[in-house]
This record gives sequence, C-alpha cells and structure tokens, in this order.
Amino acid sequence: ALYAAMTEVAAFAGVRWGELLALRREAVDLETARLTVDLTCVEDERGRFQFQAPSKTGAARARVPPRVVLLETRLVETLGAWIEHLPHRPRGPHVDSDYPEGLLFTARNGNPIRRSAWNKVFWRYASQVTAGGGWPEGATWHYLRHFCATRWINPPPGGLGIEVATASKMLGHQDIATTYAWYVGVDAEALERARARMP
Repeated sequence: ALYAAMTEVAAFAGVRWGELLALRREAVDLETARLTVDLTCVEDERGRFQFQAPSKTGAARARVPPRVVLLETRLVETLGAWIEHLPHRPRGPHVDSDYPEGLLFTARNGNPIRRSAWNKVFWRYASQVTAGGGWPEGATWHYLRHFCATRWINPPPGGLGIEVATASKMLGHQDIATTYAWYVGVDAEALERARARMP
C-alpha cells in the first residue's frame, strides 16, 4: 500500500522524488484539493537524509518559493484514506536535519524511503504491466513526473488540456521554456487541430 500510494501521488501530482518524501499532513488540504510543495528530502552518498527548502542548483543555490499543485478527485481520496490511517513514526536514525511532523511516506523506523528500495519493489510490479505496451524499458522514477506533465498538458481525450503556464507552475519549473522544451510537442494531430481553427 505504501509504494502504491507513493506511485499514485507521483503520477498524478508530478512531484519530484525528494518532494514526495518531504510531504506532510499539513501540506495537504483535502477541502480545497491542493498540495503545497515547500520542502524536499536529500539523501547523501553516506545514506544520510536532510530535509530542506527546495532550491535551484547552479552557480549559487537559490531558494525556490513554495508551489501549489491542484489535486484530482482520485488523489484527494487516496491521500484522505492514507492520512486517516497514518501511523506515528519515530524520528529516523539516519536523518541529520530537523525531522518534520506528520511525514506521509516513511519506512517503519522513521527514515525516508530510499530510492533504491523503491526501485526494487516498483520494477517487480512494473514488469507485469502489459496494458498500453507496458512500462518503457529503462524508465525511471522521473518517468512518473513526465507522465503527469504530458497528461496535464495534452488535450482531451488523452489529456486534461491544462494551459502550459499553469502546468509549468504546478511542476515547479522556474522558466516556462523548460516546460515547452520537455512536454509540448507538435505532432500531426496538433497540426490538424491548428488547421481546423484557421479561417
């Protein structure tokens, strides 16, 4: 159930791995169907964890402001059920920073989930998926974020048709050009739609 809930949140909210590990009860507003992303979890080469404000890497690390992700009904239901039965966990022994209250996804000892552990479990089940051609060979955790982004942006019936600027904000891209470069493609159907709109 833990990994299924994590996968669903990643696939339909587009959060990055570290952001998912840092989600807390207080970040989820079930009444307004909103998720606030304001913290991330980083695992270092020693296998130690730190929780910190999201930042943009580069010449100088710059803090990234919190962002809001709108939640579909399916996620409101999933997160509501998950939070209702959320067990209290002790502070993880491998956490070197402040330990946030009400973390949604942790191991039994209170540590954040290691990506390597998630990958083993995930691929055990992903290898059984045959619908739609199955999971792409070599797909990583980040594939779930790509799935979410393209689903948001693509028009119905395959997608939701959310404006690119809005999707870009929910994905946490600092520059809308990143969203266009990665997720907005011009295919034959897009050209046909454009032709249909022209006088």
